[in-house]
This record gives sequence, C-alpha cells and structure tokens, in this order.
Amino acid sequence: MAVEKGDVVEIKLVGRVKDGEVFEKTAEKPAVVIVGKKRLIQGLEEALLGMNEGDKKTVEIPPEKAYGPRNPELVKIIPMSAFKKSGINPAPGVVVTIDGYPARVLSVSGGRVRVDFNHELAGKTLVFDVEVVKVHKDDEAKVKALIEKWFDKGIETKVGKAVDITATEEAYLDREYMDKKVKAITELMTLGKEVHWTEIYKPDKGQ
Repeated sequence: MAVEKGDVVEIKLVGRVKDGEVFEKTAEKPAVVIVGKKRLIQGLEEALLGMNEGDKKTVEIPPEKAYGPRNPELVKIIPMSAFKKSGINPAPGVVVTIDGYPARVLSVSGGRVRVDFNHELAGKTLVFDVEVVKVHKDDEAKVKALIEKWFDKGIETKVGKAVDITATEEAYLDREYMDKKVKAITELMTLGKEVHWTEIYKPDKGQ
C-alpha cells in the first residue's frame, strides 16, 4: 500500500544534519505520523508519499523544505532586567520562552542577553534515513494507531460518524494524562470527524 495524503504511517527514521550530528532517532517503537496535514516538515512528507510498507530510503532535505533559512533579524538583544522580572537566569545554550516563543541564549554580557529565535535547525540541510513500517488507511486503524501513540492502556475507541473515546482510570491517573489527551485529540481531529471524549469514574468499592 503506497502512502497517500491523509494516511497514518508508522515509520522508523534517523535524522541528522548533513555532514554532522544525529538530532532525531526513533526508539524501538516506530513513530506514528500523519501524512499531508503539515505535521511533518515538507521535505519529509514529500519523501514518504508513494512509499510502500517495507520501503527504505535516504533523503536529503534543503533548508527551504525543512526549518527554513536562518533569519539574522530573529537574533535579538534583551535587557537582563527583563529576565530577572520573570525569575529566569539566562545562560549560553539555555532555551527560554519570551512572549510565548522559544529562544536560545547565545551570550550574556554587560546586562544584555543575546537570544536567537531561529529554530536550531534553521539554515541546515538535513538527511533522513526512513523506513515505512505500516500504513493505516481506514479510519478505525488510524484511530487505533494514534491512540496507541499516546496511551498504552485504559482507552477504548469506537469509530462511526464521530470518533468516540472512553478513558478509564488506568489512563487518567497518569500524571501526563491531560497533556496526552490534548495531543491525541489534536491529531484525531485531522481525520475530519468530531471527537467525543468520555471519562469513566467508578466509586471506590470500599465506600
């Protein structure tokens, strides 16, 4: 089955800067991605289209189809006082959030902090070794794969005109439950269906 836009695909990949270091590598479990919904960099989406289960390829992606060219105007000088007001102690290499945007501290000198709002991979040519492990085309398989991406237990699914999700305490007692729930719903919405999320709370048997 060839990969098409809208498919949910399980892939293994290694991403590295050309002639440089590895910045991304899947673990034993393949990564689950949605193709054609702009949730991947453009060059990687284009590389996946048309691949079949079991296919492997190495693709070189220029900055224009990755994280864009480096923009010198995104390097800013900010007074140290602005960081002190927020209780932040900036140091070179540290990533801070400024007005809701991440920035990497380049230098600290004379009460001024030089920060870079460019993505750390901006301006770089990237190389990916990618393997397509599984292609999911029907909605039930897509939903199952996306849920299992975030949860390993405590979630039941039903797919019809809407996507119905039922969560039990095995899922929602996880400390990261709310974060995982939001991410799962965001991805499920790309299927073009309403998502109904229900949580089941049962009384303590000892009460």
